[in-house]
Amino acid sequence: ANRDAACSAFGSYAFDGSGPGTIDLSAQLSRADGRQAERYLPATVSGGVRGWLRSAVVAGESNDVRLRLRGDLRDFPFVDPASGQFQVVARLEKAALDYVAGWPRIEAIEGEMIFEREKVEVVGRSAAILGAKLSGVRVSIPSLLAPETVLHISGAAEGPSAEFLRFVQESPVRRMVSGFTDAMSATGRGRLRLKLELPLAALERSRVDGEYAFSANSVIVHPRLPPLERAGGRVAFTEDSISVRDVKGTMLGGATTLSGGTQPDGQLVINAQGDATVTGLRGVFDHPWRRHITGGASYSAAVTLRGRETRIAFESGLRGVASDLPPPLA
Repeated sequence: ANRDAACSAFGSYAFDGSGPGTIDLSAQLSRADGRQAERYLPATVSGGVRGWLRSAVVAGESNDVRLRLRGDLRDFPFVDPASGQFQVVARLEKAALDYVAGWPRIEAIEGEMIFEREKVEVVGRSAAILGAKLSGVRVSIPSLLAPETVLHISGAAEGPSAEFLRFVQESPVRRMVSGFTDAMSATGRGRLRLKLELPLAALERSRVDGEYAFSANSVIVHPRLPPLERAGGRVAFTEDSISVRDVKGTMLGGATTLSGGTQPDGQLVINAQGDATVTGLRGVFDHPWRRHITGGASYSAAVTLRGRETRIAFESGLRGVASDLPPPLA
């Protein structure tokens, strides 16, 4: 026992004068501080993995850790199962991962940390990110021996849509989608599915695959536009693009469908097709003439974002709109 852990172990070790020796060891820990895991890794584990564990595990305790180490240590970590075995399974409680600087932490992890041959993986039965509940969380490094340490993260989160927008704002996703969500707000709930592939020494080559699905939300796409009510659909994003898929709701007094995303020239365009009523247009068009106009018509609109510049274009043929203004405007 020491300040980091308490364990019992049994086994054997043999040294024939060459190499690091041969071992057959089993151990069980009844107390372990996850923040100190890096200190107990063999020196053959790459510096990238050691450095990541040192900075990433910011909280976590375990009262059940099992170690199995068997084979000629020249073959560690025994990538070939016939050469030996290396496995550590630690049950985690109240763990937190600051997995990469600039991304929101994963907190309240209840699950397992597993070292299996050349791999390390955190599997969370439950966790949270910015208050949203996570499920199916996996954080892994496929190879402890690889010259480049690549971190893989996947999981799903359910929670308020406002928390999803907060996640975008507080992560590199905001830069990836050109700040499109800066002016957005939402009420309601949804589900986020996220996969990250992060080369720790070259984060500019990160890969992101995410999708947010929602229903019965109220969404403000831009302050100059009225809310999209009873909205449902999907918003997908990668490291360099965003796409709006099958988003439907009501706006301007009628049904509306949104679609669009990142264009080849880098600008972001969201298109709307729908029906509007004169009453529904009150928040956008409140001219004194409005009291002389009745009915409704179909329309198309586009919100274009390039850098800090936003353009909104609205067009309608006005078929279905009536006017009692004096001629020739009747």
